[in-house]
Order: sequence, then structure tokens, then C-alpha cells
Amino acid sequence: MKIIVVGASWCRNCLLMRPRWSELQVETQIPIEYYDFDQNSQVVETFHLQTANLPVCIFFDNQGAEQLRLGGLIDKQKLLDTITRLKQVN
Repeated sequence: MKIIVVGASWCRNCLLMRPRWSELQVETQIPIEYYDFDQNSQVVETFHLQTANLPVCIFFDNQGAEQLRLGGLIDKQKLLDTITRLKQVN
């Protein structure tokens, strides 16, 4: 499993979520890649992202297939539950 997060320095929810992503990476040992919306246009275009839903986190299985997208401010426990559920499916 791998997680990609796209946020922006001007996005309040992105700033609030950033420490959660760091904690989750340490707690779950799942690779989390963070991209800035304004500095990574290729990632934004590849995943068809818009500013209205930032931050966006995209969960991938071990084969690189997208499993789920979540956007906005997300509770840490919901993220842990989502990771646990997706790990069971894969």
C-alpha cells in the first residue's frame, strides 16, 4: 500500500492535516508521498485534482491501482480505520 497526498501551503486544512500524515506514516509504516498542488502540476493533471477538495489523499494497493480518494479535513482515527480496511482487502 502507498498513499499520495496533495495539498497546498495556502490551504488551512492541508496545514492541519500535515502533522497527521507524519504521525500515520510513523505508526503504520506505509509510504506517504506529499505533493504541493501549486508546484507539482504533473501530479495534479495525472490525478485530475481541483483546489476545492484539498488536501486530497489517494490510496493505492501494492500493484499501484488506485483504491480510494479522500479529500478535506479527515479525522486521524478515520484514516487509521480506512488503512486497516484497505489492507484487509488487499
